[in-house]
Amino acid sequence: MPSYVEPHGSASRRFVITPYNADKDGVFQPEPPSCCPCWTSGGEGCDLVVSHVRDRKTGPCFPLTVLYCRVHERGFTLYPLGHVPYGRQRVAPVGPDGRANGQAGAPLDWRGTIFDAALDAATGHPWDRTCAGGSAWWWSTQGRLLSRCLDLVGVGPGQDLDLRHRLAAALAVDTLVLLEGAAAIATSPGYHSRGRAVVDVLSAIPRHDVMDRMLRAGHLAGRWGPPLRWERERGVLRSLEFSSSGTDPPR
Repeated sequence: MPSYVEPHGSASRRFVITPYNADKDGVFQPEPPSCCPCWTSGGEGCDLVVSHVRDRKTGPCFPLTVLYCRVHERGFTLYPLGHVPYGRQRVAPVGPDGRANGQAGAPLDWRGTIFDAALDAATGHPWDRTCAGGSAWWWSTQGRLLSRCLDLVGVGPGQDLDLRHRLAAALAVDTLVLLEGAAAIATSPGYHSRGRAVVDVLSAIPRHDVMDRMLRAGHLAGRWGPPLRWERERGVLRSLEFSSSGTDPPR
């Protein structure tokens, strides 16, 4: 399998994630924050209104709410927990409310996330090269997505040792797991060994805070901007870029 190089794009724009919960009619509604990404401590309070609702055919596959701050003149989308801008799949095995899938103590099920391509590659399942009537699972797409997976878990070719250390810390995985995976890929760069290296890292990530870990790792890898997570109980729009607790918005 060739190396499919994908532009990282802008990794500087902050985005907001918040729990989405189903109402009595089964419609997912977000928990709205009380401040926008532009708010700073000591600054003027935000004035947020709903700008519009965006339909989504991919990603969470339900409409996303877009807020507008009349003070800072900034619009921003509220992404469900586990999703990122321009993402077609979840980045972690959690629901829109942030709860990890499966039973506590059981291995995390990464199916249905951006790691599907790596999971199939690890089991020797190549996606379609030809398919009568077309396919959603093309070989070229698997290669492109697999390259993204390599970067996210720190086994990507070309990633330096410092970045691997930081990704290992973000994912709460021993750096040795990343180094062994990168070495295995260098020795045998086929799609199967690439998928296996990714899965080995995924298997070592703790269930606790798995979503925050993946969001932080993706930012470190340059795949998306700094995530801001709304925490209603604390009234905090918390930055996940670092492990700090964030800043309290005005109440």
